Amino acid sequence: MVEIQQRNITQQSEQQLKPTLQPSAIQDTNESWMRRDMDSVIHGRLMLDQHKGGIVFKSCGEKGNAELIDVEGNSYLDAFSGLGNTSLGYNKEYLKEIAETAYQQFITLPFTSLQVHYANVPAILCAEKILHYARDVCGFTQLDKVFLSGGSECIE
Repeated sequence: MVEIQQRNITQQSEQQLKPTLQPSAIQDTNESWMRRDMDSVIHGRLMLDQHKGGIVFKSCGEKGNAELIDVEGNSYLDAFSGLGNTSLGYNKEYLKEIAETAYQQFITLPFTSLQVHYANVPAILCAEKILHYARDVCGFTQLDKVFLSGGSECIE
């Protein structure tokens, strides 16, 4: 009974939110989106009074380069590279391939720690591939092991 009541409350909440989430129900200007942002999002390292002149992006460019498009259709060059998290660029076909590969990994084995006495097949295969590339392509013949951690280091 409690589960049914909770589900009904959730469905009612979703229905109440739908009209406010529809882009057609609002004015599509940077200023209106920025106002909504300031009312609903906390930005670390930023004071709200400094945020008023910000830009609200809605998509990347069609060519797959470092182009960002704002809510008013203006185009910008992403010289920050998404502050490091889009180092692979915005090429949609390439990103689709990465996402599909990551999805397959997530449903196969999302995570196991390499700490203490644990190992996993994807980490071993990755290490072997890196060792092969380092030795045979780059000439680091003395390299016999690699250190793999969480993965975010490749971006940082």
